[in-house]
Amino acid sequence: METLPMMVVKIIAHCLNPMELAACCGTSQTWREIFGNDIFWERYCSSNIAEHLATAVSRVQPKFVSPENEQLENTLSPIGEWRLAFMKEHILWNHWKNGEMIQEMINIQNPYWVPSYEGARCEFVTNDHLITFRRNRVMLWNISNYPQYISDPVLPLSSHVVNFYSQLDENKIIFVQGTIVQIYCYGFPINTKWSLEQYFMFNRTDRTRVNIMKDMETVPSNVGCIVKENFFVGYCDDQLHIWNLSGTKLGTVLCPGLNNYEISGIVTSKTPSKDLLIEVVRNNKNHLYVFNLDKLEFYPSTYNYGDSWRSSYAIANGLLAICHKHSFKIYNYHTITLVWMMPAAYTVGVLFLEDYFIFIATNTMYTFHTITGSSQCIFVDLTDDIENIYRFNDTISDKFVLQTHRWNEILYEVDLKSTPIKFKTTKLQEAGFLFHDDIVINNSCTKAATMLTHNRVKIISKW
Repeated sequence: METLPMMVVKIIAHCLNPMELAACCGTSQTWREIFGNDIFWERYCSSNIAEHLATAVSRVQPKFVSPENEQLENTLSPIGEWRLAFMKEHILWNHWKNGEMIQEMINIQNPYWVPSYEGARCEFVTNDHLITFRRNRVMLWNISNYPQYISDPVLPLSSHVVNFYSQLDENKIIFVQGTIVQIYCYGFPINTKWSLEQYFMFNRTDRTRVNIMKDMETVPSNVGCIVKENFFVGYCDDQLHIWNLSGTKLGTVLCPGLNNYEISGIVTSKTPSKDLLIEVVRNNKNHLYVFNLDKLEFYPSTYNYGDSWRSSYAIANGLLAICHKHSFKIYNYHTITLVWMMPAAYTVGVLFLEDYFIFIATNTMYTFHTITGSSQCIFVDLTDDIENIYRFNDTISDKFVLQTHRWNEILYEVDLKSTPIKFKTTKLQEAGFLFHDDIVINNSCTKAATMLTHNRVKIISKW
């Protein structure tokens, strides 16, 4: 091995999984030098997770213990940065799979009593900072260790509920009250008070001065929005309002079709990133349209079906996946053709993971590769009836699929690179998220949070 050219060693190492690389590192000091090289380990790590775990304190048992002891004399070369990062990430994923965590609680005190969940939500600003919304009050918390209140970083422009939040680049966040869009800069390191950079009402034609009291007297009942790259898209009733994040309105587009309808939701696409799926309700029937942000126009395709009971959608690589009642369907929305269909006695939902659509039906998981068109059927070993599965909740770092199932959560560990694709099932009876759709997870996957009631937030630490 010592005499082989480095190019040949790279080819050999590229065929080895982490366990095999580790075995090679333990063979001899020379092999340790070769197979411990960072170029072989970096591809198995997430850069976001590695950056955070490099300085984060390990609190969850069993804690991470570095194999290098600075107190003992060691003739071996130091472990490479990316091999050490892989060791830490491996411990983190084991905490997720084994249900190991630390649970802590935030109790929110608010002078405005609200007898329901109205306006109550939580979102991550950084890996260690959380903001809570309680109607129109915004509170900032440091949750790196035990949760600590920092400040009320912003004073929202309106008394209305904050109905949308999103993280932007360059240490900025955006949130919306009714139709008032507000963009704040929180700085780095994070400031206790955030500066308001700009605001506008997205259903206006331009950024003319807003009279908050007068203009917010009547807020449309059907309002929603998304942020995609440098685009902000808001909708009221049957219209899309498209802005760039510099505060320039790009256009207003009326949804196609007849009268008596309203937009009920928007689903974004990762690739191509400028396509959006628009869900419209008309006369109690659901209709799907695909909209392009660059051209500010709809594709000619239209997809109609009955009610939205147990329906979910995903869009990627020119394909639209629909899970509805007793079937899965995939359409090419450029050619308006049905690409794939699978009937099912009971359906739960569809997610997009890497380049795959993932469906689940009666004890069966289906995968469909959006580039090659290949599909696979995988039996899912569940101890209870599939009818007790409520929904797909989330994906975690493109590695796990989290799903609510009866009285617990199920975590599917997904290996999309294996042939055939592998799904390993882990039941998380102590996950702490039961029946809460508003689970949020930070970028490093070390913490999760969920709003239990309108004034209590549960923090789950996984590191």
